[in-house]
Amino acid sequence: MSIPQEPTPARLVVSIIFATQGTGCSDSFIDVICAALEQEFGKVNFVSSVSLFTQTDYYEQEMGERLSRIFISFEKLQPRAQLAPIKLLTNALELRFSRPDGTRQCNIDPGFLTVENFILATGKNFTHRIYLKEGIFSEVTLLFQGGKFQTLPWTYWDYAAGNVVEMLTQMRKALIAELKSLKLL
Repeated sequence: MSIPQEPTPARLVVSIIFATQGTGCSDSFIDVICAALEQEFGKVNFVSSVSLFTQTDYYEQEMGERLSRIFISFEKLQPRAQLAPIKLLTNALELRFSRPDGTRQCNIDPGFLTVENFILATGKNFTHRIYLKEGIFSEVTLLFQGGKFQTLPWTYWDYAAGNVVEMLTQMRKALIAELKSLKLL
């Protein structure tokens, strides 16, 4: 018989995709979003550089062309059971920052980085996703095995990109050091 126990906490990593052309989005807009996230989740401990988001045109009809993306992570570790409430909160922030016509100006996707994997939250069901609660599902997007992150058949192309995998690998090393210092590993 297995004995239930709490897993180690996770590092919250958030992707923000936003339009930079003809939408009024600017560095100050992203600063406002980051400040709102920081108010909810605590101090930010990492902000990536802004990069063009060209892997898909999925968001262009709603948000506009010339999309960009940043990743941020937070100092405070999160209990893994908090992924669904965090996704609901980021959904609410997307609505808060929407245009008057209701279309989004940004897409805020939270994920949990753990020693074992990187997990994304979504409101969309699919064959490989596991229901959490309140309409939120999760998926293992990257699996850490054989000394590196491995993609899976459903891993989004942008999360399989070398720069994203390298960023998450470095974050994972820092997470392991922190968990060891807290005597959780």
